[in-house]
Amino acid sequence: MTVLHTPYARLVGVPNALVGLGFYALTAATAGLALAGLLPLWLWELNVALAAGAVLLAPYLVWALAARLKIWCRL
Repeated sequence: MTVLHTPYARLVGVPNALVGLGFYALTAATAGLALAGLLPLWLWELNVALAAGAVLLAPYLVWALAARLKIWCRL
């Protein structure tokens, strides 16, 4: 079994890779708007909140791989 075939590979039915792609697109847009001096505060706050959520979710996913699934993600 691979990590991609477990329930942990999806967030509310959406593949984690797609969620990550959306996050990085939002981060790039936020950076572009900040460089242009057009960044609204709400977009900055949204990006920071999503980044904090990702930081908090990462240890849980590592624990799920090691303790629950007993498999390691091969790079």
